[in-house]
Amino acid sequence: MLVITDIHGNLEDFKRYESIFKGCLDQLKVVITGDFIHELDNNYDGSVEVLERVKCYYHQYPNFHVLLGNHEWAHLADEPAYKLGVDQKRAFESYLRERFGGKWGSKFRSYLEFFRELPVAIKTGNGVIISHAGPYSHFKNQEELRNITLAGYRGNKPLEKMMLNRPGNYSKEDLERFLELVGCKVMVAGHTIVGGVDTVYGKQMILSSSLSSGRKAYLELDLEAEINDVEDLIPMVRWLE
Repeated sequence: MLVITDIHGNLEDFKRYESIFKGCLDQLKVVITGDFIHELDNNYDGSVEVLERVKCYYHQYPNFHVLLGNHEWAHLADEPAYKLGVDQKRAFESYLRERFGGKWGSKFRSYLEFFRELPVAIKTGNGVIISHAGPYSHFKNQEELRNITLAGYRGNKPLEKMMLNRPGNYSKEDLERFLELVGCKVMVAGHTIVGGVDTVYGKQMILSSSLSSGRKAYLELDLEAEINDVEDLIPMVRWLE
């Protein structure tokens, strides 16, 4: 399973990842951990092109999984998504108006419908839970996480936390409590910019696959390996060259 985080409208990087998995999706699983829209690096904004490609793969291949990130969630919750002093949510909607003219509304609604299809997390059989951010440690059971979007997208505190939590917003005990609840040993997420890869409390790996403070990393997760902590994942990290 390839785990790829936070493309943020970088079409060039997405094409490089695409070259790795394209043609292999009958055997290879892929997880995109959200935030595939909203370009943040002052380059060409390929959000629409990335979004259209992601939608196509998601609907065509059962092995292609897409998770909800806070930048997609912002449009559903009607919340601002500030980065670098710019409300990326508003900027993206303005861009759609300019690009699609009078048809922008129907195009935008189709994107919202797609975002509503996306789950918040995915578990592997060998005990890895993958999400955009998190964890939120106050779930009472797994059903609350599984059904987290049924309460809607606005004013949904558990969902907001799973979209926005970074290291420092939760403790080692919070992470361990969450992992015990979901029956997993390790968590993998994006959301926080690191130099490709970083580890938190020995039980969480953070990846930066496109927007990064250094090199860009993704995870080639062996679904048959025994996973007990982050150290078991380190040999599975790959670098975008």
